[in-house]
Amino acid sequence: MTAYIVRRLLVSVLVLFASSVAVFSMIHLAPGDPVEMLTFESGQITDLDAIRERLGLNDPLPVQYFRFATRALRGDLGHSIRSNRPVTEEFFSRLPNTLKLAVASLILAIIVGMLAGIASAVWANSLIDYVVMFSSVFGISMPVFWLGLMLMLLFSLRLGWLPVSGFSTWKHMILPTITLSTISMASIARLMRSSLLEVLQEDYIRTAKAKGLAYWSVLFRHALRNSLIPVVTVAGLQLGMLLGGAVLTEMVFAIPGVGRLVVDAILTRDFPLVQGSVLFLATGFVLVNLLVDLSYFYLDPRIQYT
Repeated sequence: MTAYIVRRLLVSVLVLFASSVAVFSMIHLAPGDPVEMLTFESGQITDLDAIRERLGLNDPLPVQYFRFATRALRGDLGHSIRSNRPVTEEFFSRLPNTLKLAVASLILAIIVGMLAGIASAVWANSLIDYVVMFSSVFGISMPVFWLGLMLMLLFSLRLGWLPVSGFSTWKHMILPTITLSTISMASIARLMRSSLLEVLQEDYIRTAKAKGLAYWSVLFRHALRNSLIPVVTVAGLQLGMLLGGAVLTEMVFAIPGVGRLVVDAILTRDFPLVQGSVLFLATGFVLVNLLVDLSYFYLDPRIQYT
């Protein structure tokens, strides 16, 4: 187990390095000058070359990346060009809102998706199964921004039950959570159904039934646990996707989260803020994947790590 964790951590370092190189290259190759955008917003005419020199933007790209990487290893991701605040301070001031939205969406997706998948597998080829599968396809196919706007139109503008935007109370969380969880909910429901149907055909399930155990006891004590392994994999991956996918939801509902912060930073070519935020998100994604892999051992002791 220890050797496996060490290998995964070494691979994670390589993944983070590749992610940092990719985002650094893309943001610097994109058209637009952050200094010109900054001076245009402020309306002040200043020496642009002097600002670029102060920010180190006149140095060659390899020199700029080396400076960014060495500072990042010391925990210093630089300062935002636009606000002049530390990148870590900007990121962590927005992170709680994104985490609340992502975790709430994941919990809702797991609960509803698993219940729907179990019902679909238990009553396979019935009306319930057809409704669940149709709803899953509909949920996966639905664009997040369109769903958010339709929910906002119905429950906020027409019915007046929920607020349109913001993130200050639990009522503000309802529509964004439903919007963000729809795709994950549909994916988990479909995977739960297929995984449980496969497990129910195994020999040990037939043996348990032959011994006279009640159907629901066989389902929840024997079949469900082994069918959870692929679902846990998808759920872990969905958390990382929800953190990144919260961008559209945060933009639609005007939520001050990390996704909206990154979009604003990209639009203003705020290089340090984009690089630091993406590096933080990539680190979180890698750690979640590691925890998911380690959870397999507790779901199925037959799995051994070498």
